[in-house]
Amino acid sequence: MRLNKSILRVMKENWGQYIGMLYMLILSVFLFVALTITAQNLKYNKDMYVKNNVQEDLEFYTTNKIDNISKIEDKFDLKLQETLVKEHEYGDKTLRLFTPNEKVNITAVLEGSMPRVGEIALDPQFAKVNKLNIGEIYHIGNSSYKISGYIGMPNYAYILEKDGDMVNNPKTFGIGILNKEDMVSGTYLYSVKYNNENKDVYEQSKTLKSYLNNNGVNIINWIYAKNNMKISILDVEVMAISAYSIILPTVILLITVVLISIVLGRMIKNEMANIGTLYALGYRKKK
Repeated sequence: MRLNKSILRVMKENWGQYIGMLYMLILSVFLFVALTITAQNLKYNKDMYVKNNVQEDLEFYTTNKIDNISKIEDKFDLKLQETLVKEHEYGDKTLRLFTPNEKVNITAVLEGSMPRVGEIALDPQFAKVNKLNIGEIYHIGNSSYKISGYIGMPNYAYILEKDGDMVNNPKTFGIGILNKEDMVSGTYLYSVKYNNENKDVYEQSKTLKSYLNNNGVNIINWIYAKNNMKISILDVEVMAISAYSIILPTVILLITVVLISIVLGRMIKNEMANIGTLYALGYRKKK
């Protein structure tokens, strides 16, 4: 119909406005698709990482070693991982060192390989900021270790130095892995993962904590995974990205709709005289 040509004519007169609205429409669709896919992939990768690397249900530090680990595992139907922890401070930097885990909080190799005797693996953020590359020599006191690779730990999914911290500063704090042959002393850290995931962790842990106290284990810090910021912040970030994937594109789409409505309204007002003339000539409203 001839009337359809008027639409193209009006669009040509205000080409910049329509290009801008088309761009915003495409942007809203792109953001919706991109953020939704990113959120789904991030959640999937996080869930697989937690499952495959056996992220803890709780952890506790002690001043003495627990000798009957296998007995405790059978008695309370759980996995109990012993880890030695030691901190190395130099200047304003602190490196927290762990021995490798095999049952709970299994170390993930992100690049390179797990360290052998005389080697060390570092978290990638600390290594990148401090320009520590794989194959280089890293000095700890009077000892030297070759950097074998970059690692991640499920109980340090978000690397924080201490409780109460909210932001990671890889320039001054990082984590690393040393073999037991290279770290013969340190604080004892025990990570717990219950085999029955359907039972409440808080209820299950009451009997475990009572048993340890009654058997001479001196617990100095006891923290559940849900209360551990180094673990829970990752869940918050996944939830935030999922929310943004819905809210942000929707807001942009609504703004686009409002702008299109305003422009169309102005176009109709400008054409009111012509529309009245067409009515008078017999054109129906549909045409």
